[in-house]
Amino acid sequence: MSACLQPVCRQAGGRGGLTGAPSDGGVGRRPPVRYAGIVPDFAPFHALRYSQADLGTLIAPPYDVITAAEATRLTERDPRNVIRVELAVDGDDPYARAAALLREWRAEGTLRPDPRPAFYVYRQRFDVHGASRERTCVLGALRLEPWGPNVRPHEFTLDSPKEDRLRLLRACRANVSPVFGMLPDRSGMLFETLRTVTAHRPAASGTGTVGDLHELWPVEDEGVAARVRAAVGAEPVYIADGHHRYETALGYARECGALGGDGDLPEGRVLMGVVSAQDPGLAILPIHRLVRPVRSPEDPLAALAGRFSVSDVTPRSDDGTALHRLLARLGAHRGSGAAFGALGLEPQRLHLLEVAGREAIEALMPADRSSAWRRLGVNALQYGVLQPLFGIDEDVLRAGERVAYTEEADEAAEAVLSGRWPLAFLLNPVTVDEIFAVADAGDRMPQKSTYFYPKLATGLVIRALG
Repeated sequence: MSACLQPVCRQAGGRGGLTGAPSDGGVGRRPPVRYAGIVPDFAPFHALRYSQADLGTLIAPPYDVITAAEATRLTERDPRNVIRVELAVDGDDPYARAAALLREWRAEGTLRPDPRPAFYVYRQRFDVHGASRERTCVLGALRLEPWGPNVRPHEFTLDSPKEDRLRLLRACRANVSPVFGMLPDRSGMLFETLRTVTAHRPAASGTGTVGDLHELWPVEDEGVAARVRAAVGAEPVYIADGHHRYETALGYARECGALGGDGDLPEGRVLMGVVSAQDPGLAILPIHRLVRPVRSPEDPLAALAGRFSVSDVTPRSDDGTALHRLLARLGAHRGSGAAFGALGLEPQRLHLLEVAGREAIEALMPADRSSAWRRLGVNALQYGVLQPLFGIDEDVLRAGERVAYTEEADEAAEAVLSGRWPLAFLLNPVTVDEIFAVADAGDRMPQKSTYFYPKLATGLVIRALG
């Protein structure tokens, strides 16, 4: 697993950066939505797949978490790696070149269409923070529709990545990488169904760039396929990763006249991997903040009084346990949004900040936000500490120069102790329930609130449109 979210920030005009104003795809904050009449339409599809069963040199991370140098290494290892299509950087017209590569690989047999539509069960085996885990999803074609009762976002999008993805989609006429969705799966039907499939030997597999194992099973049993479709059709699908890809596919479907009506044009669906929220391998990592203040109060601890209870957790002697102790105490508050850790408020000291005056903090937040949004730890940090004490407002965040992000607490601690960053704030990972609550309220979480790990690989299956 990478030690730091890549990239930490991108400059304006890059792929998937933090710069630029967030976009809601033309839809503002919605009123709360209910479960009545939920009928997401999830269907098998004709997959385009690599003809060889060992996919280790052919698959890649999605476009928004891979650097140009990493992409070059993958291509040098195997020129048939899907990153040459997914990242679209070859030639004077990279999108046309990506489309040409798809045609070439189909013509020469590198990629072959499966003979009939199918769902694909996809299992990832990986390590996170020293523990081995596995997570299973099912890949299928979800009918596109505007954000609403059936498909719910949890974060805003940016315009520049959507323009990039739209140009690729127009040129290739294919969903190269899947959107990642979560299903509440309160009955456990999806989770249990997928487990029956993975009891058998996979049809294809490969080890990814960080050592995680990716395994794929086409679903050939009609009864299993029917249970998958019924499970996904019973509850709303929440987007975990891939909001830009979903909104891009939605816009393209509108261009093609493929939304609504009785027809089922290929442009009217998008490739999606759906995971059960009951899957114990569903990992969401925290995203910690490294902060270079615009301004600082003379006494930060005194400035926090009234809004936070502050505890110094640094032991009297340097026994190497301070960070571990801080994380343990912080973890006891997971799901409440009521605490976070701080490094650098005093030299060589670690503090636990616990919300003591929630009303005072929420009074500093935007008035039109839902109660679920207001209770998020990242918002207590932003509006209770970063903005009023250190001058880190929304414009500063978008500029991308005074805040960096990492999912590794020890990396954040080292950055402060070494003097590279003056402050670090450690957060709990958000919970699935918090994500659902914010989305159900018609709200969106702030940028850099969630980090689902690992990402779904690109290249296991491709969904060609036509």
